[in-house]
Formats: sequence, structure tokens, C-alpha cells
Amino acid sequence: MTKIKLNGKDYEVQQGETVLTTLIRNGLQPPYSCRRGNCMTCISQVISGEVPERSQNVLLKWQKEKNLFLACVCWPKEDIEILLQNRKTGREPQ
Repeated sequence: MTKIKLNGKDYEVQQGETVLTTLIRNGLQPPYSCRRGNCMTCISQVISGEVPERSQNVLLKWQKEKNLFLACVCWPKEDIEILLQNRKTGREPQ
């Protein structure tokens, strides 16, 4: 089963779940709003592993180069390690 690592802890992705859904199911409170990849509230960064291209479709070139992706439309196909990001800056929250 695919796993998401966040802040040193692993979360198993159940069949059909997005990164966002997995985090919420496990009691985390990641930022999100539309759940359709439009608002960019759930923007996150992949530290290791690869995310599907669909989760980066609406991002700018510099955001893709920083390995940012949208958690609400990311159905990971392999284990990934992520950081949640600040929606306005695209950087890790302070």
C-alpha cells in the first residue's frame, strides 16, 4: 500500500484516496477549500518520490520546479514524503 510521510510519520493511502483525503482521515487539518484543484489552498511540496502530473497541471513553471503539487487532486502511485505549504507564498509555513 502507498504511504505518505509527513513530519516524520507515515500515513497509508487507501484505494481511491488523494493525499488530502488521507491526511484528513488520519485526523490532520491540512489547509484546503475546493477539493478540485482550483483554489490552490492545499498546495504542498513533495520531498521524495514523485507525484502524478495531474496534481501539477495548473501550477506555474517555478512551482513545478520546486516540486509543489495540489494535495486534493493527487492520487499517489508510490510512497512520497511531503511538506504542507503556505498558500500565499508557496513556501513551508513558519
